[in-house]
Amino acid sequence: MHIRPVDLPELRDETVSAVARVGQYVYEQGISTGRQLMRPRGDATSAAAVLVREELKRVTAAELFYVSSEMSALAIAAGASLPEFTLMPEDLPARSGFMYFDQPVATADLRDVDETPLSEAPIVAACWGPWTGNNPAWKHGGIWVTWYSDARAALDSGVRIGTVSGRLAEKLRPVTDRLAIDNEIQCPFSPDPIPAMTANGGETASYFEAGGIARWLGTLKAAWLLMTQPVTAVTDAQYDKATRRRLAKNHPKPPRVRVINLRRPAGTSTSGSDREYQHQWIVRGHWRQQWYATRNVHRPVWIAPHVKGPEGAPLLGGEKVYAWTR
Repeated sequence: MHIRPVDLPELRDETVSAVARVGQYVYEQGISTGRQLMRPRGDATSAAAVLVREELKRVTAAELFYVSSEMSALAIAAGASLPEFTLMPEDLPARSGFMYFDQPVATADLRDVDETPLSEAPIVAACWGPWTGNNPAWKHGGIWVTWYSDARAALDSGVRIGTVSGRLAEKLRPVTDRLAIDNEIQCPFSPDPIPAMTANGGETASYFEAGGIARWLGTLKAAWLLMTQPVTAVTDAQYDKATRRRLAKNHPKPPRVRVINLRRPAGTSTSGSDREYQHQWIVRGHWRQQWYATRNVHRPVWIAPHVKGPEGAPLLGGEKVYAWTR
C-alpha cells in the first residue's frame, strides 16, 4: 500500500470506522483463542468492548505522522542496533500519535488457531497513546502501542500461499479495510533503562536480539529519536485543492500531517581536527549515547553513514558507496 502524506487523514478516518465496526469481533476472538494477552478483567465480550473503546480514543485523538520510504528503511536499520534506553514522555513527538510507514517495518505471520499459516501481513502503521498499566512498577505511566497491518496485502499473500482463492480475493478486496489491527505492545516511562524482552520472557539489551514485537518497538523508538536529529527533515504536508475539497466533509480544517524525510547530507568535512589524513574511509551508521544536561539523561543520537578524510584522497576499504539516494 502506498499513500501520499495528504491522504493520511482519510486513512485514519477509515481506521476509526473499521475499529468501531469490527474491533469487537477482533478482540473477542483474540481473547477467546488466548492470543489477546493484554486484556481487561471480565468475560471476553466486556473485555473486548473496553479494548475497542480505548483504541478508538487513541486513534481519534492521535496527531498524524507520515514516514517516507527512505526514512522507514533507516528506522528499521537503526532500530536493530538501538542502545538500551527507556522512554520518558518528552521523547514522544506527540502524546497520542498515528504513524504511517511508507515502507513496512515488519511482516506478521498470520496463522489459524491450529498454527496453520494463512498469510503474511506487512506492518505499516502504529498508533500510541497514554496507558497507566496494571503493574505497580509503572510509577511514571507509559504508552500502549497498537500495530496495524496492510489488510489487502495480507489478502494477496493468502492467494500466493494458496489459503485464499483468487476469485474469493476479488470479491473480498472492495470490502476489505486498508488497515487491520494486528498486535500491541506496552512500554513504561522510566528514567532508568529497562531491558527489552525476548519472546520466551528473557531480557536483552538489544532490540535486534529481542525479535518479534519488541523489535518493532525498537523501530518505532528509533523513528521518534531520529525525528529530532539533523539526519531528518520534518515538514508539514501541503494540501492541494482537490484533497481539501474531499476532506471538507469530515474536516473543515485539514488535520496537520507531519512528514518525516531523510535530509540530504551537507557533504564531508574534517574540520575540528589538526590531524592530517592521507586517505578517506567510510564510517558506518551507528548510535552514540549523548548526555542531555537539561534533562539529566543520556539519549541515543544517530550518527549517519558518511565518508571521512580529505576529499579526493584514496578510499580505504574499497569503492565509495553513497548512503542516501533519492
